[in-house]
Amino acid sequence: MPTSLAAVRVRQVRRVTVDTVNLASIEPASGAATTVLIPVTEHGDMEPRFGRAPRVAVATVVDGIVTTWREYAVGWDAAHDAGTPGSHHARIVRFLNDHRVDTIVAEHMGVGMRRVVDRMGIRLLTVPGGAARQAVSLALASAEAARKSPH
Repeated sequence: MPTSLAAVRVRQVRRVTVDTVNLASIEPASGAATTVLIPVTEHGDMEPRFGRAPRVAVATVVDGIVTTWREYAVGWDAAHDAGTPGSHHARIVRFLNDHRVDTIVAEHMGVGMRRVVDRMGIRLLTVPGGAARQAVSLALASAEAARKSPH
């Protein structure tokens, strides 16, 4: 006996719902995704102190558009002077690895942390500050323009 059209539609809706949940974590195929970390203030501006930032944002950027933005209270300001510089760097490295960061946008970063980030293969883009979301877009656009321009 043939299945009714209503039954087929119900099965399709269920399938779409399951597929949507499973596909939610997959990046769009339109372009390469970049995972950017930026130190931020509670008001959405850039925090000027990378290693002493109380908060950071991790953004996913695809084709120059910020597609996700998540903020974390990391407490690096309080943890900075607790223990050795190496232990603080290790704390930051764990965060970078856990969130698969490939680019950092910052106003300032100390020499030791710059060395660590460089060894990790993470791109560091420095910008003068301002609104954090705009700084991410501007830094990535500037880096892309510099990459494309003949020197």
